[in-house]
Amino acid sequence: MKAICLNFQEIRKNHFIYALYIIHTLQKKYSNQYLKCLMHDSAKVAINACGLSDISFNQADYQKEISGSKMGADIKWNGISNIVTKIEDKPSKLTIRSNKKNQLVSRSSQSKKWLLYEEANTILRSLNIKNYGYLDFVKAIPKKDWVKKLVDQSVDKNKTIMYISILEKECSNQAKHLIKHWIKKILETESVCIVLKSNIMLTINHPQLFTLKEESVSYYDEIQLINEVDMVAGMAGDIEQVAVFLKKPIFLFISDETWSINNNACWTHYLKLCNIRNIANLENSEIIRLAEKAYLLFSDLIYNVNLNIKLSTEQLQSLHYVVENPIAMLFFNDEEKEEWREKNIDYEQWIIPLLKQRWTLKEVRKLVRKCNVHKLAYICGNITWNYLIIFKLLAWQAKVSQSIKWINNQYYKYVPVENLIEGLHVIKEKGYHGK
Repeated sequence: MKAICLNFQEIRKNHFIYALYIIHTLQKKYSNQYLKCLMHDSAKVAINACGLSDISFNQADYQKEISGSKMGADIKWNGISNIVTKIEDKPSKLTIRSNKKNQLVSRSSQSKKWLLYEEANTILRSLNIKNYGYLDFVKAIPKKDWVKKLVDQSVDKNKTIMYISILEKECSNQAKHLIKHWIKKILETESVCIVLKSNIMLTINHPQLFTLKEESVSYYDEIQLINEVDMVAGMAGDIEQVAVFLKKPIFLFISDETWSINNNACWTHYLKLCNIRNIANLENSEIIRLAEKAYLLFSDLIYNVNLNIKLSTEQLQSLHYVVENPIAMLFFNDEEKEEWREKNIDYEQWIIPLLKQRWTLKEVRKLVRKCNVHKLAYICGNITWNYLIIFKLLAWQAKVSQSIKWINNQYYKYVPVENLIEGLHVIKEKGYHGK
């Protein structure tokens, strides 16, 4: 038999689950000796935890290995909508590439909530593997006795079971304080059972809280645990893609300013994202208030799951877009702001409200400071051209981290955020703004 060569070097750790799914599926049909795989260094820990052999992490080593093999299939996938396959004895190669110019529109116009899973299956189908899915994959991976005991005997199946992963090294002291208060609030409801993977000392004593040490949970363990629970929570950039792969409702805290749709998007029916990007600047009392808001968000997620209220493709796209591209909106008074909030409550924490009575040099300076704090991409609101020029000059002097697009109209006040995002993208594609 000829070798199947899998170039997954561009797939990072957070999307490793999809590469693992492909590798495992191929191992069931073909001997491991015929599989040649190249992976990114960031996935090495997960790969070692899964006991995968014959994995290369160096392009030169990989090329040397495959050059000595007869190649039956050459597959390259970046985990972000870019697949190139060359299969021997097939008339042409299969190529799937994302349209970078029109990516937002193409993604929102098609129901691609499970995008990467479908792409992984496209690769498998090109290798004549059919009628195989994620549940078959989960059944095929080992389940340790302690995992069986935990999910079969320890947790209360009459409650909502939630798996939470909080890596200590990625969690600030302020975030630890918030998460502790948030977990206590959830447990007080007596309706949720929590399995927590963390080395953080929370000093919470509750019969429905089961704590696991980070080092005691392997990648396979995590897959099995997530498959058994009702929902998943944690810090963004950790295990959410496993939850997406297994079609679980997700609650995420987002602290990373570089969060992006390509690398971090969660295309799932039930999703809540909690903004903690500026938590380092908050006092303890403010952290408690933020934890209360996080609890209300979590309650909304439970409500949506119980009543089967799913996010539409447009809502998902809009939510992801405002997380990656923070937006500020100018309102003339609290009443105006509240009217907008009632129509767009799901986006409230991601849209920065700004109150303006009249334009002054002081107000413009204050706005420039907010641009730096919140890493704003857009400002929506009316401004005179002379103050717009002053703003751009002050922003340049303050070395604002990115170019701010000023949408100089009142349209945003009267439409749902989904419509606003669609309009912003049209503006971006047409190459104009401020009209």
